Amino acid sequence: MGKCISVVLLMTCVISLAGAQTPSSAPPADQTGVTAQTSVPATASADASAATTTTTDAPWDKFKNFSALMTGAPVPGGDDEVHIYRSGDKLRMEGPGKSYIIQDLSKDKDTRAISKLQCLQMSGPFTRSYPIFMSGKDYKYEHLALGKDTIDGHPTQIEEVTVIFPPAKKHPPLKLKLWEAEDLQGFPIKVQTPHHRIIEYRKVDFGPIDPTLFIAPNDCGPLDKTDAKSSAKPKKAPAKKTQ
Repeated sequence: MGKCISVVLLMTCVISLAGAQTPSSAPPADQTGVTAQTSVPATASADASAATTTTTDAPWDKFKNFSALMTGAPVPGGDDEVHIYRSGDKLRMEGPGKSYIIQDLSKDKDTRAISKLQCLQMSGPFTRSYPIFMSGKDYKYEHLALGKDTIDGHPTQIEEVTVIFPPAKKHPPLKLKLWEAEDLQGFPIKVQTPHHRIIEYRKVDFGPIDPTLFIAPNDCGPLDKTDAKSSAKPKKAPAKKTQ
């Protein structure tokens, strides 16, 4: 029992979890707007107030294959730097020690937290995969160019992006601010979330990623509070096979 408790605490410290696993705690759209442009340099284009454009493709979904180091989160407690890898709809985030998570972005309820001792399954995305998990069928995105800036030596285009959720989500629109690196194919190396929390990426690499990084146990015990009342016990992670 002591080991199970310590592992759960470890995993929740590695990557903060959202209560409802979606940005439902964000205030209504008229309170979350990242409208202040004090950080936009004086050289910003005079056309920054141009009309918005609407797309059905998430800005982050242009990058289906990448690795990077990431800091920050939309909630407190995400200041530690973690490795993040994406291959198609699979996402991996590594915390301290041997713990990591694997998330299937094509499914709302397939996130697995894995340590040396066990595998735990969540019925929702990890908070620190924000905003990457906010995409899929019936999502829409409004884009507004705000100007240009330089971040860590990367020339960037600044955009305000409003995420419009599918009707079934019953969630108000959400405004974000992205700094898209022009020398990294437009990768958003900096994201300002509601409440002005910052997520940053560095050492972004679009090279090949080892597919074995995304292999996760199929049989994992429940981690969510709704499952905690059940008699099911967390399952141990399978031992590595020796050749």
